[in-house]
Amino acid sequence: MVDAPAGVQGPAQGRGGVVDGKLQRLILLTGPVPGQSSTLSVQSVRSPSRETRNRAIFHAMLPPRTPGRLKVSAPAASRSAWSMAGEMLRRPFPLRARVVVPAVTLMVLVPVYLVIPLATRGRPLHLPELALDRLMPVQPAWAVIYLSYFLFPFLTVLVVRQEELIRRTFLAWLMVWITGYACFLVYPTILPRPAGELGPGFFAWFLRGIYDADAPRNCFPSLHVATPFVSALTIWRVHRGTGVAVGAWAGLIALSTLFTKQHYVADVVSGILLAGVAGAIFLRHCPHEPLAENDRRAIPLLVLGVIGAYALVVSGLWVAYLMT
Repeated sequence: MVDAPAGVQGPAQGRGGVVDGKLQRLILLTGPVPGQSSTLSVQSVRSPSRETRNRAIFHAMLPPRTPGRLKVSAPAASRSAWSMAGEMLRRPFPLRARVVVPAVTLMVLVPVYLVIPLATRGRPLHLPELALDRLMPVQPAWAVIYLSYFLFPFLTVLVVRQEELIRRTFLAWLMVWITGYACFLVYPTILPRPAGELGPGFFAWFLRGIYDADAPRNCFPSLHVATPFVSALTIWRVHRGTGVAVGAWAGLIALSTLFTKQHYVADVVSGILLAGVAGAIFLRHCPHEPLAENDRRAIPLLVLGVIGAYALVVSGLWVAYLMT
């Protein structure tokens, strides 16, 4: 049995009485503090001149922890995914000039779409119709999918908060729209509306509203197809699963342009190719930033929230149809 070092004459006294065997073994290893009495008090343990040793002695004097006594904050996994989505929405959006300038440029450029038919008035109009176009009848129910196109810019801005990626996304959209405008001017097209009435019902009423608002021009390539596919490529770089889902949604929009007779098959194919080229130029080599786990859980809910908001809009249009 190892004897206690000289100067230690018994168990040290600590908080509440005799210190347990752990402290005694610690004293045996470290030895007494020179110049101090053999009886260790709490005050001597806390001597600032020997902070490291005294801190260890002090913790050895504490009673053992009882399981469940320590209050631990709830882990991130137990938080509501909806609260994480709300936190992501409240996060400031990158508004530096390198993001704002291409975004504002795109917003200024979009209304030019309405001017191009006036600029090509009196020129020969092309009909790039294929045999496949004639095999696809008009189906007014697809008008609901067709109009959801307008959600994609907002969805992308909600999901993507990486400054460099959102900047490149706006640049890709700018390339798509500028290329599309050039094609509209060089190769003006027209798509005649379906002959006869679309029939009764909400979906036919919905499609007639689209026809009234959008002239059957500016067909090739389809910006209505290219824009959502750029969004899908961007979101795929942030969240793979959500990007695949958004890509499938963009595919449905491409089909809706055919079943609503808003575009030809050639328009759809060229729109997808245009989005692919823009993605390869601007998105493919974008530096990857790791995604926080909270954001990974929140992004699918943000997409569901946008879809739910659109469902409310469609419900409001249905109520308006009933009142007409």
